[in-house]
Amino acid sequence: MVLQLVISFSFAMPQTELFWALLFNSHPLEELKKVNLEGFNWSGLSEDGETLLVAYIRNVLYSTSKFEGALNTIEWLICSGASIEQRCTGGKTKLWLKERPHVPEV
Repeated sequence: MVLQLVISFSFAMPQTELFWALLFNSHPLEELKKVNLEGFNWSGLSEDGETLLVAYIRNVLYSTSKFEGALNTIEWLICSGASIEQRCTGGKTKLWLKERPHVPEV
């Protein structure tokens, strides 16, 4: 019984690591869906203590070329089990802008 748990855990880890790697690199939704996520811990945190949603959104913000499909991916993550109420336990990001964006007056 113990041997089975160790074997199934060792096979699950590469898929988990692959999914996080694809997520951190803002890969398209189609590629994320190809990963076998059976038994995946949707409330897991990154090494920096970020939730799935925070990690994905942060990475998409840095890549405007991948921003187009981001809302679909965010929706899929939430529907798959990622919580919008989960809190990060770490992770600090500072976004420095070269120039202040124009905000129209209302």
